[in-house]
Amino acid sequence: MRESIHGKRKQPSQLRDMKFIRDVFLVIIIRLDPNTIIVFGRSLGGAVSVSLACRHPAKVSAVILENTFLSIAAMVDVLMPFVSSVKNLVLRIGWNNDVRIQQLAQPILFISGNVHSLLLVTWQLPYR
Repeated sequence: MRESIHGKRKQPSQLRDMKFIRDVFLVIIIRLDPNTIIVFGRSLGGAVSVSLACRHPAKVSAVILENTFLSIAAMVDVLMPFVSSVKNLVLRIGWNNDVRIQQLAQPILFISGNVHSLLLVTWQLPYR
């Protein structure tokens, strides 16, 4: 019988995978001129791009975000309103783009459309 490892991981695999992608990208950009690096993120990739730009502002000159979201918690409120009252007990990934974007000094281009397989326009980052 196969033993379940549910709940035993130190961090969700999705977060671990995104951190891995970010770290691989960092290895690549170390050799590039920071004045020419523009990161792009679509949907959940927007959170990775914002994270990368916040953690390494000297390496990223600009950020482009397409149909990204405010936060995982905001998505839960719309997708699963029946668990909104307990979401803080179960959410392990915040990806609070609404907070982190305010910390960015780089120029940001927001691209948004009305058609997305998961995100609704109401969860997306408001224009500023």
